Amino acid sequence: LAASLAAPTLAALRALPPQRLQWSNETLADDNFAGYCVDGHVLDEQPFDAYAQGNLNARRLVVGATSKDGTAQFYGTAPLANASAGDWARFMHRRWGAKAAQVMARYPLEAFNGSP
Repeated sequence: LAASLAAPTLAALRALPPQRLQWSNETLADDNFAGYCVDGHVLDEQPFDAYAQGNLNARRLVVGATSKDGTAQFYGTAPLANASAGDWARFMHRRWGAKAAQVMARYPLEAFNGSP
Protein backbone atom coordinates (compact mmCIF):
# COMPACT_ATOMS: atom_id res chain seq x y z
CA LEU A 1 0.00 0.00 0.00
CA ALA A 2 2.70 2.45 0.97
CA ALA A 3 4.53 2.01 -2.33
CA SER A 4 1.35 2.43 -4.37
CA LEU A 5 0.67 5.72 -2.54
CA ALA A 6 4.27 6.95 -2.94
CA ALA A 7 4.52 7.11 0.86
CA PRO A 8 7.65 5.13 1.79
CA THR A 9 7.59 5.94 5.52
CA LEU A 10 5.08 5.82 8.34
CA ALA A 11 5.30 9.60 8.60
CA ALA A 12 4.46 9.92 4.90
CA LEU A 13 1.46 7.61 5.32
CA ARG A 14 0.23 9.60 8.31
CA ALA A 15 0.47 12.80 6.28
CA LEU A 16 -1.95 11.47 3.64
CA PRO A 17 -5.65 12.33 3.79
CA PRO A 18 -7.71 9.38 5.12
CA GLN A 19 -9.58 9.04 1.83
CA ARG A 20 -6.36 7.89 0.15
CA LEU A 21 -5.93 5.07 2.70
CA GLN A 22 -9.28 3.35 2.20
CA TRP A 23 -10.44 0.93 -0.48
CA SER A 24 -12.36 2.46 -3.35
CA ASN A 25 -16.15 2.08 -3.56
CA GLU A 26 -15.59 -0.08 -6.66
CA THR A 27 -13.41 -2.46 -4.63
CA LEU A 28 -15.83 -2.48 -1.69
CA ALA A 29 -18.76 -3.22 -4.01
CA ASP A 30 -17.03 -6.28 -5.51
CA ASP A 31 -18.90 -9.37 -4.25
CA ASN A 32 -15.60 -11.27 -4.04
CA PHE A 33 -13.82 -8.70 -1.89
CA ALA A 34 -13.36 -10.06 1.62
CA GLY A 35 -11.40 -7.20 3.11
CA TYR A 36 -8.53 -9.37 4.29
CA CYS A 37 -4.97 -8.48 3.43
CA VAL A 38 -2.34 -11.17 3.88
CA ASP A 39 0.68 -9.01 4.59
CA GLY A 40 3.09 -11.46 6.21
CA HIS A 41 3.04 -9.50 9.48
CA VAL A 42 -0.48 -9.34 10.89
CA LEU A 43 -1.89 -12.07 8.65
CA ASP A 44 0.42 -14.79 7.39
CA GLU A 45 -2.34 -16.64 5.52
CA GLN A 46 -6.02 -16.35 4.66
CA PRO A 47 -8.11 -16.71 7.86
CA PHE A 48 -10.23 -19.49 6.35
CA ASP A 49 -7.09 -21.50 5.52
CA ALA A 50 -5.60 -20.89 8.97
CA TYR A 51 -8.80 -22.07 10.65
CA ALA A 52 -9.06 -25.14 8.40
CA GLN A 53 -5.46 -26.13 9.19
CA GLY A 54 -5.70 -25.39 12.92
CA ASN A 55 -3.15 -22.57 12.70
CA LEU A 56 -4.69 -20.54 15.49
CA ASN A 57 -3.25 -18.86 18.53
CA ALA A 58 -6.02 -18.31 21.06
CA ARG A 59 -3.86 -15.94 23.10
CA ARG A 60 -3.90 -13.31 20.37
CA LEU A 61 -7.24 -11.62 19.98
CA VAL A 62 -8.12 -8.70 17.77
CA VAL A 63 -11.42 -7.09 18.68
CA GLY A 64 -13.18 -4.63 16.44
CA ALA A 65 -15.90 -4.22 13.89
CA THR A 66 -16.23 -3.02 10.34
CA SER A 67 -18.95 -2.91 7.73
CA LYS A 68 -17.38 -6.00 6.11
CA ASP A 69 -16.40 -8.21 9.02
CA GLY A 70 -15.04 -11.03 6.88
CA THR A 71 -18.40 -12.40 5.87
CA ALA A 72 -17.00 -13.36 2.47
CA GLN A 73 -14.85 -16.00 4.16
CA PHE A 74 -18.00 -17.78 5.32
CA TYR A 75 -20.63 -16.90 2.73
CA GLY A 76 -18.42 -16.91 -0.35
CA THR A 77 -19.06 -13.25 -1.20
CA ALA A 78 -18.99 -10.05 0.75
CA PRO A 79 -22.16 -7.98 1.10
CA LEU A 80 -22.22 -4.79 -0.91
CA ALA A 81 -21.10 -1.59 0.71
CA ASN A 82 -23.72 1.13 0.35
CA ALA A 83 -26.37 -1.44 -0.66
CA SER A 84 -30.01 -0.40 -0.77
CA ALA A 85 -32.80 -2.27 1.02
CA GLY A 86 -33.68 -3.82 -2.35
CA ASP A 87 -30.07 -4.97 -2.87
CA TRP A 88 -30.10 -6.49 0.60
CA ALA A 89 -33.34 -8.39 -0.06
CA ARG A 90 -32.02 -9.71 -3.38
CA PHE A 91 -28.76 -10.78 -1.71
CA MET A 92 -30.67 -12.54 1.08
CA HIS A 93 -32.87 -14.40 -1.41
CA ARG A 94 -29.85 -15.36 -3.52
CA ARG A 95 -27.94 -16.60 -0.45
CA TRP A 96 -30.75 -18.22 1.58
CA GLY A 97 -33.24 -19.23 -1.12
CA ALA A 98 -36.46 -20.65 0.39
CA LYS A 99 -35.27 -19.74 3.90
CA ALA A 100 -34.68 -16.06 3.07
CA ALA A 101 -37.97 -14.90 4.60
CA GLN A 102 -37.14 -16.66 7.89
CA VAL A 103 -33.64 -15.20 8.00
CA MET A 104 -34.91 -11.72 7.11
CA ALA A 105 -37.59 -11.96 9.82
CA ARG A 106 -34.98 -12.99 12.39
CA TYR A 107 -32.53 -10.29 11.29
CA PRO A 108 -34.66 -7.40 9.96
CA LEU A 109 -32.79 -4.63 8.21
CA GLU A 110 -34.32 -2.12 10.64
CA ALA A 111 -32.37 -3.76 13.47
CA PHE A 112 -29.18 -2.53 11.81
CA ASN A 113 -30.23 1.09 11.29
CA GLY A 114 -31.22 0.23 7.74
CA SER A 115 -27.63 -0.59 6.77
CA PRO A 116 -27.04 -3.98 5.11
